[in-house]
Amino acid sequence: MNKLLRTYLAILLLSFVLFYSNLGSTRLFDWDEINFAEAAREMIVTNNYSIVQINYQIFHEKPPLFIWMQALSMNIFGINEFAARLPNAIIGTITLFFLFNIGRKIKDERFGIFWVLCYLGSFLPNFYFKTALIDPTFNLFIFVSLFLYYKFINLKVEKFFWISGFFCGLAILTKGPVGLLLAFLTLVLYLVITKLFNFKSFLRLILYCFISLIPIIIWYSFVLLNSPTEILNDFISYQIRLLTTSDAGHSGPIYYHFIILLFGCFPASIFALQSLKLREDNFHLLNLILLSVVLIVFSIVKTKILHYSSLAYFPITFLAALSIYNLDIKSIKQNKFFQYLFLTIGLILSLAFAGLPLFIKFRNSSIFKINDEFTKLILSKPIIMGGYEELIGLFLFMGVLASFLLLKNSNIKNALIIISLTVAFTIFLFLPITAPKIEHFTQGTPISFMQSLKGKDAYIEILGYKSYAHYFYSEILPRNSTSNLKNINNKTEYLLKNKLNKDAYFIIRTTDIKDYLMYNLDTISISYGFALLKKTKN
Repeated sequence: MNKLLRTYLAILLLSFVLFYSNLGSTRLFDWDEINFAEAAREMIVTNNYSIVQINYQIFHEKPPLFIWMQALSMNIFGINEFAARLPNAIIGTITLFFLFNIGRKIKDERFGIFWVLCYLGSFLPNFYFKTALIDPTFNLFIFVSLFLYYKFINLKVEKFFWISGFFCGLAILTKGPVGLLLAFLTLVLYLVITKLFNFKSFLRLILYCFISLIPIIIWYSFVLLNSPTEILNDFISYQIRLLTTSDAGHSGPIYYHFIILLFGCFPASIFALQSLKLREDNFHLLNLILLSVVLIVFSIVKTKILHYSSLAYFPITFLAALSIYNLDIKSIKQNKFFQYLFLTIGLILSLAFAGLPLFIKFRNSSIFKINDEFTKLILSKPIIMGGYEELIGLFLFMGVLASFLLLKNSNIKNALIIISLTVAFTIFLFLPITAPKIEHFTQGTPISFMQSLKGKDAYIEILGYKSYAHYFYSEILPRNSTSNLKNINNKTEYLLKNKLNKDAYFIIRTTDIKDYLMYNLDTISISYGFALLKKTKN
């Protein structure tokens, strides 16, 4: 067996162990994971794969490609957490192979392996392949598109241009026009900085945009022929709202994504900082531009959500691999500042992984003074701890410390291997051991209520807060959807105030019950901060 084949098999084995295991160990988290999975479930229930629906109403916020992938997975493996997350695990395997292949073509196999380790062994890049979020799929399509356009510019091979536009089109069909915005800005800046921007290259970019828009134009044309025309207006309004307002209360300071990427992409982020001043080649420049575009765009955008800047994982891990490659082949010492920054952030993250289970274990201690009544109620829920959860943090710190000592001795390659595998297996251990305990408090009680309502011929609604969980975990059928209440703007208020042809169940935080006393609802159950209420049909 040759060396290249062994590397491929090692990447495949690592991806299967790290991405595919424990996909269903925790329930889906509100909002986004459940949102997309519910849209896939409703496609299957209605046998209508042409449009995206939530609560059996047209959902204008996202195009369908990733949801089609989830629906295919659910048709094979059933409607569950594993099936909802499986598409991203597969994308994770494809991503690692892609990075290794382009890495070895840009430089050599060693660089390709370094890039894979940087991506696989950084917290958020690894973690998102175990979620049901759109972003890992969207990011891969965008980065493949940019890489192919780069190859077209440098090799003048026409097929790369057309395939590049096709992949950008897949990205747009996955998440919307933000894909074209990010790709277009990156390419324009690249052409300008490399002094390749002229009338001919500008026309090429316009053609690239047209090719990219073809898939979503075809889909929207079909939708508009079969659905109300308001969907296009709603979609455009949603995109504008994301850019100009703090959607769903997700706001943050302008430096939000800088902090997220510094800690979330550890250890790659620390190594990447050392490559910012380098100018290796034009592919290095392309990655610097992409990183800058992502940071600038999503720092300007008012809505601040963790995964919005996740496209930056590609340039950050590339820059990290480049830094490690240069340090390794040149056998030079790393800057001490970065060594101690590495140790500091590694220590902070280790304390977080150790401290979270300790907080859960001693949450009722006087050490933790919690004033919020709702938080106190949900944390009062009993839970059995294994007594070993905090050892995950210790495991991480041992890996950080070992890597730090190797860095000080200029043993860069072994330092990367140890910290990458340590981070990867920290996530591997955390998700089935600690994450379910967090989910137990945050949404365990209301989801248990929802699951108890499966099969009931009744309306099921949330009072006082927003959630998509009741659609998915109660497995609401079209006949029980509030979408049947035609021409009624506030459907929840209608259920509370009017006579009904079937029972209605409401899930509410107990601290909000006082706001709904006037409706004389029956209390079915109260448990750890949540209540299940019922209105009997008249």
